[in-house]
Amino acid sequence: QSFYLLSFNTNSVLDMINELSQIVVTFFTGLEQINTMPGVLLWLIFAIANGSMRTGLDYCVFKPLAEKFTKGKSKTPSENEKLKFRISCWRFTNYSFNACMGLLVIYTDIDIMYPEKHFDTPQPQTAFVRLFYLYQLGAYTYGTFSTMFIEPPQKDFWEMLIHHGATLLLVALSYIGNHYRTGISILVLTDISDPFMELAKVFLYSGATAAADVLFATFAVVFLVSRNIIYPIYVLPAATRYGAIVPYGYRMVFCLYVLQMLFIFWGYLIIKMAVGMYINGDEKNDSRDVAQEKQKVN
Repeated sequence: QSFYLLSFNTNSVLDMINELSQIVVTFFTGLEQINTMPGVLLWLIFAIANGSMRTGLDYCVFKPLAEKFTKGKSKTPSENEKLKFRISCWRFTNYSFNACMGLLVIYTDIDIMYPEKHFDTPQPQTAFVRLFYLYQLGAYTYGTFSTMFIEPPQKDFWEMLIHHGATLLLVALSYIGNHYRTGISILVLTDISDPFMELAKVFLYSGATAAADVLFATFAVVFLVSRNIIYPIYVLPAATRYGAIVPYGYRMVFCLYVLQMLFIFWGYLIIKMAVGMYINGDEKNDSRDVAQEKQKVN
């Protein structure tokens, strides 16, 4: 009886996920007027919309939350500590949305999970995939602008700038070359771990260190598995193998190897941090923290 009950519950959950995915895909596919607009124009619209959405959420949601929940080193948190709380809130929201949409794209096209079989031929872009691609291009464009001109400079400023630039070029080339499975696999692998890190920072700035520790450990595992195991073992060899025969192949492969070097660098920092915490009980140093303060955070 328990087996049948478990089977029934599992099937119900799968049916609900399937129905939800169909609703979302149908919604994006049904935006015919938007989807017929030129890609460059949609790219610009999504970049502006991303910045506008951040401004609105920051003013209406994140700033009030920062005033209420931020806990600094002293009794009264500084404005910079509140700012970091708000930045992490936005990043968590943005990365979570991107990761969920990417997983939904994979759910609708399971062949993306097998890059060694499906990276060699161009794939037709559905309306949903086209809008997802252009939204991601807009989001990364705004993210690059924000990193350069809006947010406080961080220790790995140049590494993040190179990461955003390589990802932008990779996604743009795979979009132009109608080779979206390469771009989507990279977007999902790079977005899937980031929400855990940003939520860990939110909890840390709120004084909930135990929750921050759990989320940081989750982030470390997901980051290392997705970017330093799945990416170099499954995605990179397949893309390299077909680099000579797909449109803009060598340019995309170059971007992929640039990202791999960054993933190795950040993976090293994460492992070093985790080992220091385990052996010496050191506090967690975030390699993405503000350079001027060098504050110890998650």
